[in-house]
Amino acid sequence: MGSAYIGSVIARSANTATIRVYQHHPDYGLDPEYFMDEWGAMAIACWAFKDGYAVRNFRNTDTKAPFVSLLADGETTALGRSLGSFDNLFDAPATSVEALRVTKVNLVRSAYNDENSPERLTAAGYPPDQERFHEVVMKICGVLDIDVEADDDETLAPLIVGAEWEF
Repeated sequence: MGSAYIGSVIARSANTATIRVYQHHPDYGLDPEYFMDEWGAMAIACWAFKDGYAVRNFRNTDTKAPFVSLLADGETTALGRSLGSFDNLFDAPATSVEALRVTKVNLVRSAYNDENSPERLTAAGYPPDQERFHEVVMKICGVLDIDVEADDDETLAPLIVGAEWEF
């Protein structure tokens, strides 16, 4: 479990997308306000850069599915060009991504941590001391949905349902 979060597109239209963020490590919280201020840019725009490890077909949330890179080598996106550099996403709020507006943030499931892990494991059908490998974590992790909107349809191209990235 190297990443703190996994972003995954669960819905998409011409100029909107719903990004589901899965907490992937117990040391990282999922308080919506704090998250959007500290991790927001990474959550909504990491996919726009080849450096963002963006893939298709749920490689991170479904380890049995095949995956391919979201962006071909040398391919850039309109959003990536508008942001300039992948490094601009680190420790930046969602509001710093001017090409996208966050229209809604919904905490689907609160963050898991070392204190609530045994009860989360039990509720998911595991023993309370179950080792937290990937498949287990995905069943107990915190989940946050972020709806974004762009003025221009090109901003969200080539984002598709099933695109994922780790951060």
